Amino acid sequence: MKGKERAQSTPRSLSSSPSPPTPPPNPFRDENGHSYEDRRALAAAQNKVLADKLRASFAEKHPDLVKPAKPVAEKRKRATPGKKVAGGGACASRPVWLA
Repeated sequence: MKGKERAQSTPRSLSSSPSPPTPPPNPFRDENGHSYEDRRALAAAQNKVLADKLRASFAEKHPDLVKPAKPVAEKRKRATPGKKVAGGGACASRPVWLA
């Protein structure tokens, strides 16, 4: 009789299983749920703001040392990709922007 009682009690214990355990915290997220990429983007934005403030305060204190900003079109002038390097040698076949 004891064997029958054990066999009957086993399915009941399986059917009333406790709730599934909570998953472990994600090691790639911090306590606020931010991923590494989120934190890096946030830090980059904060660094840009701080750099702009520092640049502005330096320009106010030392106007003679700060060069005027170039227009955007002037900054982006580059050699056309694929243009050959003047002269010969090993770099002659490489584009200018790789030399």
